[in-house]
Amino acid sequence: MNTRIKTQEEWLVMRSFRDNYPDFPKGKLIKSESPDFTLKLSLTKSIGIELSRIYKDHSQNPLENKIRSIIYKAHALYTERYKNPVLAHIFFDSDFTSPINDELYATKIAIAIIDVVSEYKFGSQYVIQIDQEHLPPGISRIIIHGHPTFKNSFWDLRTELSVQDLLNHEFIQNPLTKKEEKLRTYQKQIHDFYWLILSADFINKPASFNFENALGQLRLNSDFHKVFLYDLFKQNYYELV
Repeated sequence: MNTRIKTQEEWLVMRSFRDNYPDFPKGKLIKSESPDFTLKLSLTKSIGIELSRIYKDHSQNPLENKIRSIIYKAHALYTERYKNPVLAHIFFDSDFTSPINDELYATKIAIAIIDVVSEYKFGSQYVIQIDQEHLPPGISRIIIHGHPTFKNSFWDLRTELSVQDLLNHEFIQNPLTKKEEKLRTYQKQIHDFYWLILSADFINKPASFNFENALGQLRLNSDFHKVFLYDLFKQNYYELV
């Protein structure tokens, strides 16, 4: 992912969280490095906000290169026919098998995305899901984000996270520990507070399951003043620390 796309996706997460967290303080939000964002509360007070995406590692999937090649072809077809820039997160099934015709498979993906995106005006803000029944076999869902600030399209392979994944202490604690190490290096900037937002592309959570209570049992420790888990698609947040 190049720097421009990375910045675009970070802004997507940051704006979405700001709009959906009711206690987000008023202030000027500035893109920065280490931490990723600075929220200026006043001339003398600020919050440093770090982002991190939590995900499953694809490197052990023997078909990862094949899948990424299909996504690349589908994206190329989309940009040839349609100019509306979107972020598309494509969720392949764990038992995905290689299609007989990659070009045809990629075309079906591109057409499915064009069909739904074409219903929105250029530069609109939206988040939509294409369900499995409208997609070629082997894909569980595609989540599409549109925003007026987008300059480039970016499509990528993503995996949903289950409750079992997130209730594995190490699954959240490991990225949290890495960010703790980074926190020590940029505390010299002397922000008044430091927040960490762990974003997930999609959390597959049963409606009846008390997820907040289960997360509270993880007993996470952090030097960040606040740590959040944020479901980017459902726009739900969970305060971990």
